[in-house]
Amino acid sequence: MRIAAHGLALSFLLVVGVSVVLGSDDLGVLINDLADPDHDRYTAAFTRLAFDGPSPQLAAVIKSGELIDALGGILNHPDRGVRMRGLSVVISRAVWPSPGRVFLRDQAFELLRARAAVESYATSRARIASGFGSVAVAGSMPMLESMSVERDGRVRTAALRAMGALGGADPAFLDHITPYLADRLSTAVAEIVAKGGGDGTASAIMSAFRDLDARRVLDLMAAAHRSAPRSLAVEYVWTCEALAWQERYDEIDPEIPGAVPAQRHPYAIRREDSARAMAMLRTAQSHPNEKTSRMARASVAKIEASDIRHADAAAAFAAQSASKSPAPE
Repeated sequence: MRIAAHGLALSFLLVVGVSVVLGSDDLGVLINDLADPDHDRYTAAFTRLAFDGPSPQLAAVIKSGELIDALGGILNHPDRGVRMRGLSVVISRAVWPSPGRVFLRDQAFELLRARAAVESYATSRARIASGFGSVAVAGSMPMLESMSVERDGRVRTAALRAMGALGGADPAFLDHITPYLADRLSTAVAEIVAKGGGDGTASAIMSAFRDLDARRVLDLMAAAHRSAPRSLAVEYVWTCEALAWQERYDEIDPEIPGAVPAQRHPYAIRREDSARAMAMLRTAQSHPNEKTSRMARASVAKIEASDIRHADAAAAFAAQSASKSPAPE
């Protein structure tokens, strides 16, 4: 009896739970498992659909667009947790390097736009907004502009941060995004000054600036921080640090960690922009708020330690190169 029961259980596991045990490439099984209430089952299906390197069978499904089509039903599922999983899979596979990448991005955008028209759950709407930034197609910015003025703060701030991701993904959007966010920041800072506090809009914009063209946003950041030094202090320090890291080092050798290739778009951050962000970060070390000054000191110390390591690596690489050079005759 125990053997028979064990065999029955094994058969059930292999047939019904094949995606959990074997990593099924059957799209129907994976989609059903994604909506299953069992944690192990839906987690395994989610991982397979969103992150795993595709097998030839699953790669063909992804390339054909069947995966995105199949996920349309998941996005309309009554359970909002299931919808969130579906949204994450759509976005992940839309930006995943694959032969069908552009095709999937267009399909994913249409799915996200359709879901944005009917989704009422704020967390899902925020995820959709993030998705528009990640998918990065021509229609993303109008959708983000609309969502960035919604009543719910989670949706609004997600949309503003997604604009940073959009500009970081494709510099072609910067001529629209940076001036738009500059106007929004000016309005948000004026509100902070008038009311003694804000709704998170200014902080979200400062966060978005980390992915944008530092040449233009450094002045905006400095002005905003002067007007509202307490409300924007944390985002100001984090953003200064993020920009100070960019283009900080010459590329020594591809094998050396931290080597940063030169950016090639019209608004690429320059070495002097990075140095200016670092100077702003040093000034923040004397911020009147102790938490802010402590953050700034920690950021400066981290970057300075990296500078020392990088200088040592550069010196070692130069010495190694010199030792390999032929001796002069």
